[in-house]
Amino acid sequence: MLLVSFVGMKSRELVLEEGKTSYEVVMEPMVTGISEVIATGYFVRKKDDFTGSAITVTQEELKTVAPGNVLQSLESFDPSFKIVENNLLGSNPNRLPNINVRGASSIPAGTGDIIRRDNIGSNVNMPTFILDGYEVNVEKVYDLDINRIESITVLKDAAATAIYGSRAANGVVVITTVRTI
Repeated sequence: MLLVSFVGMKSRELVLEEGKTSYEVVMEPMVTGISEVIATGYFVRKKDDFTGSAITVTQEELKTVAPGNVLQSLESFDPSFKIVENNLLGSNPNRLPNINVRGASSIPAGTGDIIRRDNIGSNVNMPTFILDGYEVNVEKVYDLDINRIESITVLKDAAATAIYGSRAANGVVVITTVRTI
């Protein structure tokens, strides 16, 4: 007996025959459901082995809530994912949302020691967005078509910081798009 195995593939057992010197082995991929894995952006890990706090949402689940906007749909699945309303900008259709995943962790930098409404332009509490392994800005995610998304994973604790470093201090939103052949 010869056991052939490879990571991500089903193991195969071959019965060796006397006098035969070569064998052809065809491996089959091991299919894993999306609810059994966590996509961290750099790698996919089994849910049982992941010790951090993560929420994974599929495309179908996103469409059931609000099929128009990815970020508003995601807000329905994770209570810590909040789109912060900015009443100063009113109904400006071109404004990008401010998002907090783990709450407000610091005060925006102002000029000197004075913080006024006009110098709170940068949002230091914004999470890091990873799209298919690459860091992108919130505008790219905001404009993303919901039909292109396979799954979204929100990482929001020290496990995310261990993977992404200080960029993950405010959480990480990992988006995996549908693979096209």
